[in-house]
Amino acid sequence: MNYSIQPIQTTIPGEGTVTLTSIFMTIAYTVGVTEMHVPYSLLDANGKAWFSFQAVITEAEIDNWGTDDMYIVNLVAQQAGVTLV
Repeated sequence: MNYSIQPIQTTIPGEGTVTLTSIFMTIAYTVGVTEMHVPYSLLDANGKAWFSFQAVITEAEIDNWGTDDMYIVNLVAQQAGVTLV
């Protein structure tokens, strides 16, 4: 899933200044896991991924999940240091 973020400008050697405008993440939950890894990428307005990482969702966070999928999205965004808009 792709979510808009508050734009972030960063300088990339050899590329110059790049504005990141969205976060793409793949949430895949397996029943019974005690830790969930969520890969995510920070993208520019053209959809080009400039940075890719993995957020780690703890057992306690999984236990608090409930039925709101935005809960996990917000946890990933928080770990990525971005603000969803």
